[in-house]
Amino acid sequence: MYADFASGTVWAAPTSGQRWTKAQIGRIENPSTFGEDEAGELYVAEYGSGRLLKLGR
Repeated sequence: MYADFASGTVWAAPTSGQRWTKAQIGRIENPSTFGEDEAGELYVAEYGSGRLLKLGR
């Protein structure tokens, strides 16, 4: 997972054999950090609003 703070775009970067691919998965306001819980669920935090959003699979 990676994101652009200014545009708010969030991407996944899965591998396909020996190559990386890019898949846009959404947009949020100023994504600032990612996290993973003990169950493997992914989250992204929004800078400014303080929201913590769960990312779907």
